[in-house]
Amino acid sequence: LSFIEKAQGIHKARSIYEEQMGKTVSLRQLSELLTREGLPVHYSTVSRMEDALKYLYPWIPDLLESGLGRPQITSLLALRHDAERVWDEFCLISDVSEKSFSDVFGQCCGRFNSPELWSLEMFRDELIGDLLHAHPGLRAAKGANVAANCYLFAVFHRRPTQSAFEPVLR
Repeated sequence: LSFIEKAQGIHKARSIYEEQMGKTVSLRQLSELLTREGLPVHYSTVSRMEDALKYLYPWIPDLLESGLGRPQITSLLALRHDAERVWDEFCLISDVSEKSFSDVFGQCCGRFNSPELWSLEMFRDELIGDLLHAHPGLRAAKGANVAANCYLFAVFHRRPTQSAFEPVLR
């Protein structure tokens, strides 16, 4: 089974447990219940699975169902998290945006919804461009578009530094 197929199964199991118990089942509880049933799965893995279903599957179902693996999905979720953090930081500076972060991320994902088109590096570059285009705070950044682009690139390469952000805020 692919990662997304496992995620769908775990999600369905959670729904069944919640229905049977009449209450919301936390990730830790679900992990414990599944382990007792003979399917040991760590709650952090369940969390990634839920995030993949929530944040990625609506936009790239074909890519995920083609067998995109856990490492690639984890990298894409980390990239999404970092990008949303940057988006939110700039929303503090300029709360005017034509689109929501989810819209921008989803539209970018949609252009890569095929195994033949998928490349994390190309996706990252496209996402940076889309974010810069969609958010006035990122686009203008007080005339520091190059600094904003450099900061996004640094963050998405998992090397965020506060000093990289300071020129953008000045």
